[in-house]
Amino acid sequence: MARPERTRYGHRPHHLGRNPVRCQPLGCAGAGHRHRVGGSARGRCPIGQQLVDALDQIRLFQPTALAPERQDSLRRAFDDIRDDLGVDARLEFRRAKLLGPNAFAVAGGTVILTDAIVEIAAHDEELIAVLAHELGHVRERHWLRMVAQSAAVVVIWTAVTDPTLATLAAVAPSQLLELSYSREFEREADAVAFDYLVRNGIRPTRLQDLLKRITASCGDRCDRASWLSSHPPVEERGSD
Repeated sequence: MARPERTRYGHRPHHLGRNPVRCQPLGCAGAGHRHRVGGSARGRCPIGQQLVDALDQIRLFQPTALAPERQDSLRRAFDDIRDDLGVDARLEFRRAKLLGPNAFAVAGGTVILTDAIVEIAAHDEELIAVLAHELGHVRERHWLRMVAQSAAVVVIWTAVTDPTLATLAAVAPSQLLELSYSREFEREADAVAFDYLVRNGIRPTRLQDLLKRITASCGDRCDRASWLSSHPPVEERGSD
């Protein structure tokens, strides 16, 4: 975990503009944790959604092509994990050719699944494992902890606040490749996922199964734009 990995999305956030975001610089205190029990949480910091909206506008993300029934099924699984872990988070689906099979959590508890990772999964339990991992990042507040370690986050924030989004469009692909959680954070998220899966009667190796399939499908391209680019190698996860 010696070096910061590339962004889990495969691209870099763009400059969010020069105006400071008003929740808190680059994050929200307590973002990702529930403000009340049950229902939708109040006071969620909008930073994560601002980033997603900006990426939509520059067409780095495109609308999902997943069937509504498929989305609903995965949202139900996501909600179960979210409630079990006691965090506030929302799930969104996007097509993102540049990112390939991917999943990631951003500030404020927004979790993104790309169509490609849903399509490559052979079993819903593989996607449940991915969602549990991403919600592990939310619970452990890894985005906020990463702020102190990554200049890429600052670049992204600046880009997102640019009213024209021109900076974001110019910087997004490259900067997102520089943004990712450390291997330490990845292992912490793995531990959260492992615990959830075991408690719910799901084989922890479901995550490894999916990672192996992604490896087989993308070859050398996994080094840049897939979920594998920011996660410990499959062989390192066997004893986790």
